[in-house]
Amino acid sequence: MFSPDFNPLLEVLKNHTDSSGNVSWNALISEVKTMASLFAGKAEMPHKGTAMEEMMKKMAESQGEEVAWQAAIGTDPIKDAFEVKKFAHASGDAQIVPPPFVPMASDLLVNTKRTTRSAAYINVPFCQTRCAFCMFYIGAYKPEESKRYTDALIKEIRMWQGSKALEDKPIHAVYMGGGTPTALEACDLERIITTCREVIPLSNDYEFTVEGRLSFFNDEKIEACLKAGANRFSLGVQTFDTEIRQSVGRLSTKDELIRGLENLSAYDESSVVIDLIFGLPGQTEDTWREDLDIVSRLPIHGVDLYQLILLEGSPLQKLIKAGKYKHAPDNRERAEMYRIGCNAMEKAHWKQLSVSHFGRNTRERNLYNVLAKSDADTLAFGPGAGGKIQGLSFMNTRKYEDYLKKVEGGVKPISMMFVPGENWRLYKDLGEELELGFVDFDYLKRRHGVDVAKDGAEVFTQWQEAGLLELNGRFVDLTLAGRFWAVTMSQLLTNYLQKKLKNNS
Repeated sequence: MFSPDFNPLLEVLKNHTDSSGNVSWNALISEVKTMASLFAGKAEMPHKGTAMEEMMKKMAESQGEEVAWQAAIGTDPIKDAFEVKKFAHASGDAQIVPPPFVPMASDLLVNTKRTTRSAAYINVPFCQTRCAFCMFYIGAYKPEESKRYTDALIKEIRMWQGSKALEDKPIHAVYMGGGTPTALEACDLERIITTCREVIPLSNDYEFTVEGRLSFFNDEKIEACLKAGANRFSLGVQTFDTEIRQSVGRLSTKDELIRGLENLSAYDESSVVIDLIFGLPGQTEDTWREDLDIVSRLPIHGVDLYQLILLEGSPLQKLIKAGKYKHAPDNRERAEMYRIGCNAMEKAHWKQLSVSHFGRNTRERNLYNVLAKSDADTLAFGPGAGGKIQGLSFMNTRKYEDYLKKVEGGVKPISMMFVPGENWRLYKDLGEELELGFVDFDYLKRRHGVDVAKDGAEVFTQWQEAGLLELNGRFVDLTLAGRFWAVTMSQLLTNYLQKKLKNNS
């Protein structure tokens, strides 16, 4: 399935891999760029891709830009610390792999050993309707595409069999996202999950999540997923308010959602979690409190409280700019909704597992979502799926027909790749810890040899003064305001440390 006899990059990979299997990507990419200049001239970026691909390029190119890290000193830091949440995810700087080498670069991935905790992501590119706030939409679901897509996906997964990347270490979590995985036919859901269990070396305590909507997720599909080995369902409720839901493209009514969640939970064979979004057009503190009250009374196991981030180019952003909604909560209103949400969950005796996720009991672990913020290796399958191995991140083409054509031809359908900068594991560890609400200075120094307490002292001191965190010896503990701003703080701290460590070297 692989082509080691004619891919010149494999020899380069070997030259920059140590005895433990760790790859020096910065040295490798320098050599690859030299090869690019010899064989392909100046490496130009490919023609304009999809909106999501262009956003990914922009994010990679903008990392490390000078951004003011100081928080405002005010009476209410959850509302006043920063002007607006600018980042959906935090990351360090990265270099784009020269496009002429991307078609060959799959062999770099499959021949690179996974060296840390691991996950797998599967992207299903269909939705029954497009939500106005979503940037992940690829295409409308058609029943005849279910088998066609599933056949291709299974073939792609099997393309990795026998590789170092797939078989060296256990995979701890698999996440089927999208898109709307539950749109697929029951038999195809079962085939995908069964294939994953056959091909992917799942750990004995694996978490296998199927994401979706309750609309069209009938008992036949639920039972097919459970039979095949799924043990977690993540449903995008967003809000129970029927009018607000339907105004942003959701279908089910409040009563339908409640009945559906009660039915799914009654199987008692999986963790059932839902997403709620605060900041949707038309939401008020009263509608938000009602959503939280409904959650506290349902027999589900977990809930995410996500702030609405208006991504550039999303349908909702355009509609709000055009004045199509009467009111969309601003940053200060969203901050208050976060405070209300955390207080409501605490009052209902739910445990805060991360800055946005709450668990009712020990059945919910939220494993994949935490791994996604860490340095974990992540395999990725399906159009638009993104992953990384030892920090070398990649994204499959989001163009559905292009994906099918490449897989049919036995080619890994990668459209872009990014090489991590120096100390990328440090910044990923910081992101993971901040996601969990703290920073452990001793752990970071022991693992990375960097004294983050010393190098970031002025940042932590200023943020403590602003009310975002508390310095407690070897630990930083985020306040409620700090948890609200955690992603912003993670990106600003990463930017700061990147500059500081470069200046120190």
